[in-house]
Amino acid sequence: MKFPNASFVFLVLTIIFAMGESQAAFRIKYISSEFVYLDAGSADSLMIGDKLTIMRKQVRIADLEVAFTAQHSASCKILLSQAKIIAGDQAIVTAKAEQVEIKPDTTSMEMPFATEIIEEAQVKKERRSPSAIMSGSIAVQYYHFDDQSESNMDFSQPSSRLNFRVRQLWGKEITFKVRARTYRNERTRVYRSTVPQDEWKNRIYELSISYGNKELPMNFKAGRIVVNEVSGAGFIDGLLIQKKLSNPFSGGVFAGTQPEWRNSKFQTSGRKFGGYLLYDWDKGGWRYEGAVAGVGEYHYATISREYLCFQNEYSHQSKWGVFQSAEIDINRNWRRDRAGETIKLSNLYISARYRLSSNILTAVSFDNRRNYWTYDTQTLADSLFDDAMRQGLQTNLSLRLPWDLAVYGRYGYNKRETESDATHSYSISLSKNNLILKGLRASFQYSAFSSLITDGHHWAANLGGYLTKNGYSSVEYGSYAYEYQVDATDRQYFWLRLDSQMEVYNRIYLQGQYEYDWGDVYSGKKVLMEIGYRF
Repeated sequence: MKFPNASFVFLVLTIIFAMGESQAAFRIKYISSEFVYLDAGSADSLMIGDKLTIMRKQVRIADLEVAFTAQHSASCKILLSQAKIIAGDQAIVTAKAEQVEIKPDTTSMEMPFATEIIEEAQVKKERRSPSAIMSGSIAVQYYHFDDQSESNMDFSQPSSRLNFRVRQLWGKEITFKVRARTYRNERTRVYRSTVPQDEWKNRIYELSISYGNKELPMNFKAGRIVVNEVSGAGFIDGLLIQKKLSNPFSGGVFAGTQPEWRNSKFQTSGRKFGGYLLYDWDKGGWRYEGAVAGVGEYHYATISREYLCFQNEYSHQSKWGVFQSAEIDINRNWRRDRAGETIKLSNLYISARYRLSSNILTAVSFDNRRNYWTYDTQTLADSLFDDAMRQGLQTNLSLRLPWDLAVYGRYGYNKRETESDATHSYSISLSKNNLILKGLRASFQYSAFSSLITDGHHWAANLGGYLTKNGYSSVEYGSYAYEYQVDATDRQYFWLRLDSQMEVYNRIYLQGQYEYDWGDVYSGKKVLMEIGYRF
């Protein structure tokens, strides 16, 4: 795929923003390992193949392409990214997909390729509607740490990963998906008896076949699946069935075994069951999504964990939004004896955002969670099991200033019930886009924290830009320092980091990182190299 000139696209978008055009902006709802989801769909004139650009504080963050649309939602692949995409970012349509006449082909199934999600193939310079759509990526990576300190803890890790997805199998809404990673840890010496010097590790995160989407009356997933519909349910090896009830309600059940949490291996001893009810309402820019679920985890007939999940999100376009999730443990038998209570709030998270103006965004979040007893931890000594309440508060403020300047500030508060003092953290960052040259970006970040036993601070300066239209490079210099309050011991180290990523030919990309560290903590060199292919 050929990308448009980055400077030209950015210039056009900057002019559009400056003139205050009433071009539609769609909010990023959430981000998964493969998808970027929008809060708009076919009802908002989005089509498969539409190109969008994410802008934040007048800075071009990423380019997207619509891969799938429902009536009020859409999933997109990432064509190009120069910063982390976050929920709440705004995406603007920069190019509409061509509408062409579709001619059926009964002799073969076209299988186009994509970058991370979906991209229609060019067949005889015409777009065709395929029966099956393949997407994903495959990559090989090598990481090495050359420890130049006395500890001699050299470490190498060659690895590979596969992310593969085929949609519309046999012309139906059937999807096959596999996500896996294999890697080898190589150490120059044995660190301790429980850690081998060399070892292979293989992970299958997902291996599933599914049918349906939100608009169909019935959906199912089978295999090693992720129960995205229920917050906190995680992975299972089994089956999930979801049925659309009276609009806007849907309900579902799932059952299976739980993969071994240490190495993702299949096991029959851990079992998981659950059911849920979903509510999805969207009208005139107002949106509400709610979910309630019950989940049970068991080791054969022994209870491991039983809990209820509640999740709610209410928003109005990009102006404001509130999100809440909670887990309530139901303790029976041995769990009641260990926990000391039948009902226990184990997880509560609440966040809210409000856009004061087009240039000012504020956010606040609160989390309150406890550890909970499971089959794997039931024999752990009470002195080693941290059941103290954690209470955390965080506030954020983002400012977009003239001259391509942006400021971001954060304050965090965290306290445990058993501790007399809380941990306070602060950070502020300043960035300048189009520094001297278009596409050149400079940023500076400073953060600090203060706790019961440790104080510390960190700073970093970064300069980066597109040396070519498909390649981004940056250099960063920074320092981290902390002090133990008990004995007033100081520690400090520095780093110099070089990053580069580029698409070299026909969806083949290269990525590299070099880092040199020195100081009181350790000194050494880190090298990371990756080559991959995006379908």
